[in-house]
Amino acid sequence: AQPLPAVMSRLIGLWQPGLNIPRGENVCRALAKTGLDCYKGDASWDELRQMNRPAILTLDFEDGRRQYVLLRAMDGDNMSVDTADGPLRLSMSLLAPLWNGEFLLLWQRPIPETEINRAMKGDSIVWLRKMLAKAEGKTLNGALPTNFGPELRSQLSRFQIAQGIPDDGVA
Repeated sequence: AQPLPAVMSRLIGLWQPGLNIPRGENVCRALAKTGLDCYKGDASWDELRQMNRPAILTLDFEDGRRQYVLLRAMDGDNMSVDTADGPLRLSMSLLAPLWNGEFLLLWQRPIPETEINRAMKGDSIVWLRKMLAKAEGKTLNGALPTNFGPELRSQLSRFQIAQGIPDDGVA
């Protein structure tokens, strides 16, 4: 376990080697300018496994110290973590009592927009069509409409309802 800046630097290096964030600048805002987004939340081990991304885990020690570790991979009840001395393979049972459930990971947006709505046109609409088709087990080929028409709205509505998220017509 190490302080957050050291672990964050290693996580950034996995995505964009050599990238330096100027001292004092908000790291997540700076990363967003490069197409990387921070995703912070609380999760279980199973949820982290589903996300399948390197993640920074927040560890709370009995003496009140808070430190961080970079989780690289999970395999059954074992995990690989990055340390200052290199990779280390651990049993989850060693970190479980220290991990408070908080994590931070990075992900790269497949499109520049953070939301897609009815007023939009272009490549992001094509991307949404393909992703919704994939979620339905279908493959789309050929030229696809670049507008957000009623058929796309209906498909998005079905997806949102199936996922238990608000059916608001915005992806």
